Order: sequence, then structure tokens, then C-alpha cells
Amino acid sequence: MARNTPAPHQCAHRPPSSRNAAPQVDERTPAGYRDGTLNEMELGLSQTLGTLAESSAVLAAFVGLVGICRLHVLFDRRRDAEGELRHWMMRLTKQDTFVRPLEAVLAMVEEERTRVEGCQQKDFLEAALAADRRRRALQPVLRRARATLLVLEATTLTVLGACTAGLANIETLTGASWMRPAIWVAILSQVVVPIWCVWLWTEEATLRESPQ
Repeated sequence: MARNTPAPHQCAHRPPSSRNAAPQVDERTPAGYRDGTLNEMELGLSQTLGTLAESSAVLAAFVGLVGICRLHVLFDRRRDAEGELRHWMMRLTKQDTFVRPLEAVLAMVEEERTRVEGCQQKDFLEAALAADRRRRALQPVLRRARATLLVLEATTLTVLGACTAGLANIETLTGASWMRPAIWVAILSQVVVPIWCVWLWTEEATLRESPQ
């Protein structure tokens, strides 16, 4: 008996069995990116967080380096003013003021103010007082420079850490109602804080010496 053999064109177009066919998964559904693929919203959020992380790293390194250089300059100026103070007090009192603590040298200044006699010794005392005024004027500038540098580094590193954590949890953050305001706050902090720090560091009025 002859078998009913299907024609070749019928075999080519036979649909696969439902048991052997691979499941069709829509990539727009949550099951579609379990293998690591991202939809458009997640891709946009990851690119935004990545850009913020990169800019935070650059600001923390570059502007932070500027702040450290600024601190070194201020420390050098204070050291020079203190050295000049010790020099004039050594000439005035004939004592080695460079081996004494600064508090002891300042106490010597107050003592000499009440008993200096003679024009030359008075000039020495005035020079020492002028150096001490310059040293004292640098104190608030140093404190403010340190504070602004700490604020800058804390802000940029906080944004960097938050963006890194967000990239690790991109699926959870996608579509969150607070995500857009948080991104704008991070962007504004990356603009406002460095400008504020640089403006304080370059302010010329605080660098002027006190009048003698």
C-alpha cells in the first residue's frame, strides 16, 4: 500500500510544533530585559547617571586640586608672616624666638609694647606688629578655604556615589516620581557649588593686607 507522503512544499511551510517552538517574549515587557537588555527609559536614565558620575569625578579631581593649591598658598603666606614676626622679635629682644612656641612669642610682643624705648626698637616692634596683623588676617581666609573645599568634595562625591548606586539599580529607579527632581538637584549642585567655591577662592578683597 502506498504511503501518503506530503509534497516538498508542504513540508517547508509546516508550522513548528508548539512544544519545540521558542517562546516569543516582547522586549518591551519586564521579562524582555531579564537577560541584560534595557528599554528606552532605562537606557536614557543610565546615560544620565553615567554623565553625572563622570562630571562629579572630574570636578572632585580638578576643582579639588585648585582648592588644595589655594590652601598651600595661604599656608605659605601665613608661615612667611609668622617667620617675619619671629625675626623682628628676635632683633628686638635678642632672644631666639624661632625655637619658642608662637603663643610665647605673642606674649613677648604684648610685654614689649609697654616698655619699648628708642626709635630703633620702636621700629622693630611696629614691624613685628604688622607681621602679626597679616598673620591674623589670613586665619579666617584659611578657615573659609578649608570649609569650601570640604563642601565641594562632599557634594561631588555624594553625587558620584548616588549615581553609581543608581546604575546598579537602574530597573528599580526607572519611572520613580522623585527621580527627575533628584537629577535636577544633582545637576544644579554640580554647577552652583564649584562656582561658589572658585568665587570665594579668587576674591581679592580678603587677600589684601591689613593697613599698618
